[in-house]
Amino acid sequence: MKNSGLFFVPQVFSGPSRKRGSLSLSINAIVVLILAITMLGLGLGFMRKSFGGVAGQFEQVTDEMQQEMANRLKGTTQKIAFNAESIRMESSEKKRGVFIGVKNIDADSDTFFISFDCVQQISDSGACDTAEEPDIQWFDNQEIDGGKVEVLPVTIIPQAAKDETYKFTVTVCALSNTAISSVGDCNDLTDDNDVYARNNLFIDIDP
Repeated sequence: MKNSGLFFVPQVFSGPSRKRGSLSLSINAIVVLILAITMLGLGLGFMRKSFGGVAGQFEQVTDEMQQEMANRLKGTTQKIAFNAESIRMESSEKKRGVFIGVKNIDADSDTFFISFDCVQQISDSGACDTAEEPDIQWFDNQEIDGGKVEVLPVTIIPQAAKDETYKFTVTVCALSNTAISSVGDCNDLTDDNDVYARNNLFIDIDP
């Protein structure tokens, strides 16, 4: 047998093999992406359901609290009431919500002005320092139908309040009183006969 001097060199066709590898990698990537999107969707759905449930429960508790306060005022001779007349909160809290209920004992509708005045820092036995006392935000006037009760939100913000108990005097005045035209007039009243109702609110700030 003669040797022609030619050697047989096998050819390696890498094209189709590489294509199959790339295709397999692409399919795996797509599967992983689909699974990731599915898990993300399930996670977001769970969080939405959880937080939605908490918000719904909070609203339900708030509504029940307001209704309870309204019923309590209707059954007493009180004209105003808080859901808590002593509030304890941390200085690190951004804000705290409370409620004040006001009852119109007259048959006719009237507008009521509400003022909050810090009158004493208990431990110092002195006047409140306006730079330190908690900030209180509320609706300073509200129209209430005759014989009805309105429960209004009040927001307490510690601000720069230190470790202290602050005593606030809460004064409610009726617009039907000819001496009243604004919440400022309500603040200036000194004669209790001109005041519709008055109560105290204590705010205890912990460090």
